[in-house]
Amino acid sequence: MGFLQKIINLLIPSNCLLCKNATDGSQLCDECSGKFIRETFLVCPECSKPASKCTCRADFTSHTKTEIAGKRFIALTFYKSKKTWSEERITEGMILSLKDRGAFADYFATILAREIKSLFEREGVDLAEWIITYPPRSVEKYAEKGFDQSEEIARKIAKKLGIKFSPTFNRTNHGNVQKSLSAAERFSNAETSLVPIRERIRKGGKYIVFDDIITTGATIETMAKHLYFLGAEAVFPVSIARTFHSSDKKRNY
Repeated sequence: MGFLQKIINLLIPSNCLLCKNATDGSQLCDECSGKFIRETFLVCPECSKPASKCTCRADFTSHTKTEIAGKRFIALTFYKSKKTWSEERITEGMILSLKDRGAFADYFATILAREIKSLFEREGVDLAEWIITYPPRSVEKYAEKGFDQSEEIARKIAKKLGIKFSPTFNRTNHGNVQKSLSAAERFSNAETSLVPIRERIRKGGKYIVFDDIITTGATIETMAKHLYFLGAEAVFPVSIARTFHSSDKKRNY
């Protein structure tokens, strides 16, 4: 940070978008950032593994198929169900702010780019061969908010990694907002509303698919099916968080 920016921050301090405490110009204060990092170490109440290693209800990986350094996806943490977790967490506030205002897009993109690079390099996978894509926001939500948070983060990840970004799907206006649907309805809705842009899908292409939250995996599964059908060689999901669905087990942290 330059000297002039430091002076500006002293005279006109910025506030953390979550706790409203003063920051050095960033959207997230050190305390809230620390809380989020700690939450990435929380484990699944069923298998006691962190989000990136937990395979509970990860059936979507049977359709993505690709495995890199022993992993079939990247997820930074869990998205809380009130019936599952015993305390309030910061992840949910950050993701809600992301969806509502586009906040924290660069923050999440920076962490995810670092995780992707580390994983791929550990396995000796050439990142330059990969293309990043995303599932577009629903027509309804895009009209309401005026932006697509997954598109913004995917673009930022591509830039940070120096790889190609390519929108490969359209969202029709025949689908519904996923969060309002049951698990079975989510799969049906994804099949109906996600339409591949055939001319943009490269035969033999390797695709990183970014989705902000993986809930049932319906969106990832649908995209993987289309990508492979149209000639893709590999599909690897990346997400900020996975929703944990258990309602009968809790764990104190």
